[in-house]
Amino acid sequence: MDLKGLVKALGYRYKDIQNQSQVQNEAMDALIQIDEPAVDLLIRTLNNEFIGPSDSDIQMRIVRILGEIGTKKVVNALIEVLDGDIKDIRYEVAMD
Repeated sequence: MDLKGLVKALGYRYKDIQNQSQVQNEAMDALIQIDEPAVDLLIRTLNNEFIGPSDSDIQMRIVRILGEIGTKKVVNALIEVLDGDIKDIRYEVAMD
């Protein structure tokens, strides 16, 4: 399974917004189904290892995925996000 490809698809941009949303949602669903094996990459990506700091949409999708997975490791990572600077991300973590 190409985990990095699925994470990259979370930020997929296309001129057709419906197609863009479909690709992003399918990537989210796949990562949720993969569960624990995806957690480390998702946490690293959430911490901007693979994306830029301006990619808050991707970060919010990752927070939703991690919230669905919900392991102890995930909870600790989400707590760290609560201390972060991006207001939208903190809100998403609080809502999950």
